Order: sequence, then C-alpha cells, then structure tokens
Amino acid sequence: MLKLISVFDATGNQGGSVIKYILEDPLLSKEYKIRGLTSDTSKGPAQNLAQKGVEVVSADLNCVDSLTTALEGSHTIFLVTESLGVSNVELEFSQGKNVTIVARNLDVSYIIFSSLHVEDATEDNLRSFPHFDSKANIEKYIRGSGLKCTFILPGHFMSNFTQMLKKAEGGKYQLCCPVDGKKAKFPLFDATDTGTAFEALRCAR
Repeated sequence: MLKLISVFDATGNQGGSVIKYILEDPLLSKEYKIRGLTSDTSKGPAQNLAQKGVEVVSADLNCVDSLTTALEGSHTIFLVTESLGVSNVELEFSQGKNVTIVARNLDVSYIIFSSLHVEDATEDNLRSFPHFDSKANIEKYIRGSGLKCTFILPGHFMSNFTQMLKKAEGGKYQLCCPVDGKKAKFPLFDATDTGTAFEALRCAR
C-alpha cells in the first residue's frame, strides 16, 4: 500500500519541486502517493498536477478543520510557510503551529519543514529578522511536538538575483549583495531544486 505524502506549496517553487522529484524518482514514486495542497484547486498549475496523478486538495493554513480534512491519512508532510512580513510574524507561526497540531492529532509519522533561522546560528549576533524568526519559531515548535522531523534550510533564492542588480550612472550595473563577500560565504539556492535535497524522505520509509 502506498504511503501518502501531503505537500504544501504544491503549485509553488518548493512544493512543486518536491512533487516533481518524487514523481520522477523510480523508487519514491512507487512508494508514495502524492497529495498536493493549495489554496485554489481550480487554477491551471493545480489542474496540471492533477493530470499527472497528484491528488489536489484545498487547504487553509489558518483553519484547523480545513487542515484536518486536507491531511487526513497522511504518512508524511512537507511543509513550507509563506513569509508574511514584519507585521505578520505571529500569523505565520500560528499557521505552522496549526499544521503541527493537526499532524500530531492525526498521528502523522513524519514532517519535513522548509525552515530558516539566524539568531541561534550566529549566537545572537544577528537579531530581528522576521522572515527568519517566524520559521525558526515554527521549527522549535515542531521539534517540541514529539513528531519525527527533518528540516531543510535553503539559502538565498537565485530567483532574487535580478533584484540585486542596480543600474548605476553611465549605464553600468552594480550587484548589490546583502552580505560582504570578503567576510562571509553567501549560500545561493534555486527554489526549484528543493526536490533534489529531498533525500530526507528516504529516512521516513
């Protein structure tokens, strides 16, 4: 009997990459059935997944009842939460908390979370990064939940590369990186490659 993996962000870069990886892997595709979770199942990307054999289900991260229905029967969950900005750090945390509570109530075997954290990693030398902090708090909550878990920490998205190019005087362009390359290594990551880092799923078998 196939195990069910429920993938959040099914039509996005990270979740979509995970789904693609499983579908194309000769072993994982025979072991897991995929349920793609999205906010709107009627849109083109969701319908494309359905045509590939993915069960596409609507899920509201803010509603425990919706999540309970969407995650029913899941063996494994791949969770990615959306960064909601400085004013909504608590909202993003509550969404991750909702998924964790539902997963525990449904006796889900394994959860994999796309996380970020900076305070602990820098021994508190860097603080107040809402985009990182909310995910770090979700990770801590998952770790304390008793669920078997693994965390993926992606680097800076390559898709943001063009946003760092600024046109200067004389028509030349400057590459404005958020770190000093002479003092720190800068991890770059293509979100569409999330699936290739998904060997953690093999540990859930």
